[in-house]
Amino acid sequence: MKHIMRRVGNFLKTLAMLVVITIVGLFLWVQNDSEKSKAANNEKETTYNYYDTDEYGKEQMDFVKKTAALNRKEIFLQEQKKMEKEKSEEEAQKLQDDIQQKVKQYLGNNISKVGIGYYDIETGKGFSINGDKYFTAASTVKVQMNMILFDMIREGKINIDETVKYSQDDYEGGTGVLQGEDKSKPIPIQKLSDYSIMYSDNIATNMIIRKIGYSEMKKRFADKLGHSIPQDENVVTPNEELAFLKMLYNNKGNNTYYARLISIMKTTVFHDRLDKYVPQNIVAHKVGDYGEFINDVGIVYSSKPYIIAVYTKNLSNANEIIANINKIIYNYHK
Repeated sequence: MKHIMRRVGNFLKTLAMLVVITIVGLFLWVQNDSEKSKAANNEKETTYNYYDTDEYGKEQMDFVKKTAALNRKEIFLQEQKKMEKEKSEEEAQKLQDDIQQKVKQYLGNNISKVGIGYYDIETGKGFSINGDKYFTAASTVKVQMNMILFDMIREGKINIDETVKYSQDDYEGGTGVLQGEDKSKPIPIQKLSDYSIMYSDNIATNMIIRKIGYSEMKKRFADKLGHSIPQDENVVTPNEELAFLKMLYNNKGNNTYYARLISIMKTTVFHDRLDKYVPQNIVAHKVGDYGEFINDVGIVYSSKPYIIAVYTKNLSNANEIIANINKIIYNYHK
């Protein structure tokens, strides 16, 4: 009996151990399966790629469509600007052609006696008639002479507060007021400059040239134009004078005295040519007469400003013809 009971006890112990082992095994299996499930989920999360989704593909397509639309718009605007520019240039050129034709018609058989340089500041267009033909500059040279004077003042080579003593060699008749004034005391350079433009004073001009130096002045004229010029003659072409006036207007060197020169050119006492049929207060100009040569050059500050240089040789009624030439041009610039 005891033997049987011992065997039953051993069996129950063994059974209990098997139950414990089974429970532990089940627990470990469940844990392992859970870890595998988590790992699988993590792997799924890790391998998920937004760029492979339909949503991303749709966004890309929308972006491409928007970019294409913007590019089309930009191309359209560029083409529109190009067309507008071409149209504007065509209109500007047509205007120049109309003005030139009208001036030529007005001149008729006198065209060989006239040289004209004209430049539309707003459009950059212009034309010339006998533009490279030399004419005696006469007193129109006083514009570029003063530009050289003011260049040298800006460079510190001449002082604006300096005075110049009159010499008998400076005397010259013709236009001016210094002929009748006391010249015993040195005269300020600024006064000489103003007189050379306002009254076309020949004595003031000679005193300035003596201060600058004739050779230096001629050298600087050539430097400004970028080509050689006759040294022993006071001659100029309409295109050359036009170039000087452009430099004066543009004032790329920011010379403050250039603005003063323009303002003095507006106060000249001569009103029988460029500003005869045009408001005098908008015309900055300089006349010039020498024998058969009658000239006038300047900048017209109309609503659409322009530059003009007119030279004539042996032309009857030259003053009136110059006045009418500018009237024709001005009517296109009101």
